[in-house]
Parts: sequence; structure tokens; C-alpha cells
Amino acid sequence: MKKLIFSIAILFLAVACSSVDYSENKKYPDWVLRPSYKKGIAGVGSSKITELGFDFARKEAMANARADLAKQIGLKVNSTLKSYTTKAGIGDNAAIDKMVEEVYEDIVSQDLFNSRIIEAWENPQGELYVLMVVDNEDIIRSAEKAVNNIDTSTNPELIKLKADEAGDRLHQELENFFN
Repeated sequence: MKKLIFSIAILFLAVACSSVDYSENKKYPDWVLRPSYKKGIAGVGSSKITELGFDFARKEAMANARADLAKQIGLKVNSTLKSYTTKAGIGDNAAIDKMVEEVYEDIVSQDLFNSRIIEAWENPQGELYVLMVVDNEDIIRSAEKAVNNIDTSTNPELIKLKADEAGDRLHQELENFFN
């Protein structure tokens, strides 16, 4: 019986001592788990570094981070413009929905072009993470420019968006939402 207890204790001790500590591999920088950027929007992307090389992985991680940024910008712009058009008394119709989509596309194409990497990290398993950001000021400027470029000839309600007073309200709405 003593041999059995001793054998079990030795077996237990051997298993306990041989376990691998994975905690080191699970330590991620805070920005990977909770991306944030005080002056704007942050997005994280990752990619495995393969035989295609580091540069390929970096470009793929950047594309994934830009997709994350685009999703966030889309949600914010859509919410802001819908709120603004409702407050401006323009209402909710197909022309407004189309305008919001066009503004979003203009903003995303411009702001993602202006996005930049502020952090990068490679984990022990060879996966590259990048933190990319876009400044709120760039988003606001792009939104105002996109709204000003709207073709109002197809819908008279859109003319209201380009009025000076409406432009001031839009600027304030964007400032409030993004800052």
C-alpha cells in the first residue's frame, strides 16, 4: 500500500513538474486586446508570418486592421449622419440612405488611405499584429467634404444638407460624436 501511495505521489509530482507554462505565450500587449487611440479610431489586424515572408504578413495584417477601421468608421458615420438628417428635418428616405452610403464610401477610401501603423508586435508563434489608427479630425474633414460633394440635383431634400446652417450643425454633430 505504501508503494502504491508512493508511486502515485511520484507520478503526480512528475506530471506537475513536467507541465509546460503557456502563460508566456498568452501575454499580449494591451493594445491587441483593447485597441484604443485618444485622437481617433484604432483597429487591429494580424497575420501569420509564412514562407511568403514578413512583408507579405505585414501587408495582410494591415489589410485586416483597415477592415476593422472601416467597420468602426461605418458604424459611427452611419449613426451620426442618420441622427443629423433626422434633426435637420430631412427624414428617412432612399435618397438619404444613398447619400449616407456615398459619404461612408468617400470617408473610408480617404481615411483608410491616411491610416497608419503606430504599434506592431510578433508573438512567439510567428503571428504579426499591427495597430492602425485614423485621426478623428481626418474623419470629420472627410465627412464634411463628402457631404459638400453630394449631387443635390437628384433630390431637393439634399439641398438642405448643403445649407450653411446645416453645415454648421453637421460639423457640431460630427465633433460631438467623434470627440
